[in-house]
Amino acid sequence: MPIGSGFWLNDLNFNAFAVRHHLPQSCFGLHLPGSFVFSADTRPIPDLLEQLEMADELILHDVGLVGNPSHSGLEDILAHYSKPQCEQLWAYHYRSHQDAERLRHAGLQVLKPGQRLSLPAPRPLAEQLGWQLNDLPYLSLPHSQ
Repeated sequence: MPIGSGFWLNDLNFNAFAVRHHLPQSCFGLHLPGSFVFSADTRPIPDLLEQLEMADELILHDVGLVGNPSHSGLEDILAHYSKPQCEQLWAYHYRSHQDAERLRHAGLQVLKPGQRLSLPAPRPLAEQLGWQLNDLPYLSLPHSQ
């Protein structure tokens, strides 16, 4: 399904953004503000994460032991991401149980096959857009007596 910079699903507003994959515009990440960022298959994107104005979102990131033109390797992650970003990061897309153990040993959180994470609640849309409730002409808070 073609999309622009995002889409709505089940009353949630998701942002989509191009990541650094083998060919430009060939892979896209997904951001649900306040909840998570899914990197998809990408080289390091710390600058893109900074542009998303993230708070405590989980970062679900493609990480193997060795990087290539389409995927991040462990050394890439440790060299390019800040300590707070690494603390929010959950590694996926690794090749084996042994690779997962090496990622853990390096200090990363690693998703296991079939594992489910509890995601933080998404930020309300008005907050994402920087609106205050009283900024909207058709919505206002009742005046207290």
